[in-house]
Amino acid sequence: MTGTCPDWVGQVVELSYTSNPFSAEKTILDIDTVDASGKFEFTCQLEDVQQVWIRVNRFKANLFVEPKSNYFLEIPSSPEFPLIPQWRPGNFEYIFIDLAPSDVNAQIIDFDKEY
Repeated sequence: MTGTCPDWVGQVVELSYTSNPFSAEKTILDIDTVDASGKFEFTCQLEDVQQVWIRVNRFKANLFVEPKSNYFLEIPSSPEFPLIPQWRPGNFEYIFIDLAPSDVNAQIIDFDKEY
């Protein structure tokens, strides 16, 4: 998974999933630091489709990841990003770039448009 977010240059981004929904225990799949051009990259091996979380500071977003798939995300700028990192938790939105029509995320997007 590759992403871009110029607002997060120098910030640590984490890819994780909830391994135990009862205790909210998370398993970290990968960690990267956003480079000077605003890019970050995650690599992980999954056996099944998995709901994952991307986290940076107090912000998070979830998506589904299919095994052996590559994802390209663009995270639009937001005026909240540069504020104090511990201010309050929040979510962020992302845009898929070149998402395959058969991908589970494309199916979710199509469902949301329809209903």
